[in-house]
Amino acid sequence: MAQDQNLKVEVHYIAATKPFKTEAQPSETVGQLKAQALNAFGLVEEGNKTFKLFFHKTELQNLGETLGQVAGDKKDLNLNLEEFIIQGK
Repeated sequence: MAQDQNLKVEVHYIAATKPFKTEAQPSETVGQLKAQALNAFGLVEEGNKTFKLFFHKTELQNLGETLGQVAGDKKDLNLNLEEFIIQGK
């Protein structure tokens, strides 16, 4: 795939000093990107702690959705990673 077709992706995590920046193919899934971002920030989902990606204020719930589907006709994708504590676990 041509380099200029890649998406420029930034994932912001409030506890990190810098965002995670990468270039991704539009065919890459939300789940793949989430795993890369967690790794880049040194985060682990375990027990009652999970992390969710948001595009604007919309949670990206479908981890099989491609980044191209999320971005639409845009070439840049800015996402937020948020930590959630699951009650009762």
